[in-house]
Amino acid sequence: HEAGDRVSLFQPPSRRHHPRRELGLAYYSLARLAYTNGAMDLGNLAEAHARQMGLVGQPGTKLHSLVASLVGLSGKQRLSKFVRRTLQMR
Repeated sequence: HEAGDRVSLFQPPSRRHHPRRELGLAYYSLARLAYTNGAMDLGNLAEAHARQMGLVGQPGTKLHSLVASLVGLSGKQRLSKFVRRTLQMR
C-alpha cells in the first residue's frame, strides 16, 4: 500500500475501508511480493487468504489487472520480472 492508504487507519470508522477488504489487499500485496521473489508457496497462500477475505479480481493499474486476469497473479509477476531483467540487459 501507499503511505496515503495507511492514513485511513487514523480516520473515523465511517471513513475507513472495511477491515476484511484492507486485509484482503494486504494479503494480495504480500502475494505479489512473494511471487516476484520466487516464493511461490507463500504467494499461493497469501493469495488464497486475500480471496478468503473477499478480494475479487486483480486490484491495481489497468495493465496489471488485465495481465493478471489473463495469466494469473503469479504468471503476471514472473512476466514482469522477465521484462525488467530483459530491459536491464540492454
